[in-house]
Amino acid sequence: MLHERGIVHRDIKPANVYAPRIDQLILGDLGIVFLPDAEDRPTELGERVGPRDYMAPWLDTGDRVDEVTPSSDVYMLGKLLWCMVSGRIKLPYNFYRKPNLDLTNNSPT
Repeated sequence: MLHERGIVHRDIKPANVYAPRIDQLILGDLGIVFLPDAEDRPTELGERVGPRDYMAPWLDTGDRVDEVTPSSDVYMLGKLLWCMVSGRIKLPYNFYRKPNLDLTNNSPT
């Protein structure tokens, strides 16, 4: 629903997912959310925006990203889901192919 409006969360990580009930998850902490129609952005020029261990690599450039798209949230959600399945708190960048982090090697078939 947020992405349909051009809103991008930019901070999806385990610490920002809340479970008020066993059958419900809520994404919280909208402190660095991108609002497409806002006159000002909550971040400064050149600031890296997003959680270091969940941020999409194409956003970690050291420069301001002018075109903010939902793809960054989708990338972070993928890493969050990996964490939920693996039981680990983070997956550094693209290390998922390392034998000890590759879920295909560590999951029952």
